[in-house]
Amino acid sequence: MRTALISFLIVIGLAGIGLAMEAGPEPSSKAAFQSWLREDASRRAAFDAFSAYLDKQGVGEVVPIWQLARVDGQYAARCRLGYFALPPRAQWSQIVPALKLVREQVIPVTGPVEVVSSWRSPEINACVGGASRSAHLDFKALDLVAVKRNDRRQLFADLCAMQRAAGRASRMGLGAYYNPGNPVTNWEGRFHIDAHGYRTWGFDYTAKSNPCPKLR
Repeated sequence: MRTALISFLIVIGLAGIGLAMEAGPEPSSKAAFQSWLREDASRRAAFDAFSAYLDKQGVGEVVPIWQLARVDGQYAARCRLGYFALPPRAQWSQIVPALKLVREQVIPVTGPVEVVSSWRSPEINACVGGASRSAHLDFKALDLVAVKRNDRRQLFADLCAMQRAAGRASRMGLGAYYNPGNPVTNWEGRFHIDAHGYRTWGFDYTAKSNPCPKLR
């Protein structure tokens, strides 16, 4: 009986692996991004130029550059506008100050980060009801997760302290999407960084829900 059960579980496991392989890579993974590039030669040329530009500006190593082409996964699925998009060339310079903040201020506190959203097209912004003046529209903002931080309360306490220490001269915008009254909200620990002006807001995207005063 036990041997039969083990054999059954092995078969189910192998079937699951086969289904996963047939389903292809996760829609916003690096493998999916590479597939997206291969679909159109102009995309590869544009991405290579984008990578070279960031290298020239000295920020090519801050995060994996391909992640800067990610359209927010949940919005991409909802809006059916694709999981990747490259920002217009005229906006490439806009992300440089934010990347410098991530390198010099954020990563020393949080450890390695992953980009889950950066540039947002007007179509995506309209679909999700984003602010008409969202910094994402101008490629000035990054939504990030700290890949090695599991204590969400401590993560956001550290982020708040980091922004206070950086001060107004940093022009750092911090979207601290943490709700002390409901910690399971934002389970992945997502936060927003830009260099568009010193300000802080919380889980409802307003200053009213800013958790930083409660995390000192």
